[in-house]
Amino acid sequence: MSRHPTSSAPEGTLGGPATLVGPVIGAGAIVILKNVMSAYTARWLLILGIVYIVTILWAPQGLWNLGQRRRA
Repeated sequence: MSRHPTSSAPEGTLGGPATLVGPVIGAGAIVILKNVMSAYTARWLLILGIVYIVTILWAPQGLWNLGQRRRA
């Protein structure tokens, strides 16, 4: 399992590094997750890290590409 060479930011990992819309979706997901989690717990950064790790292990090409792959 290796990351795409152009995805250095977590936004690309969540949304999908090989698309234009993927990093936009990833950035939006990070902002929403941060705002929601920080309202409930002071350990929101830990939760965000766990989300990154799970995404990289389960969907290394990003969540956007995971949806594209299921439709095909």
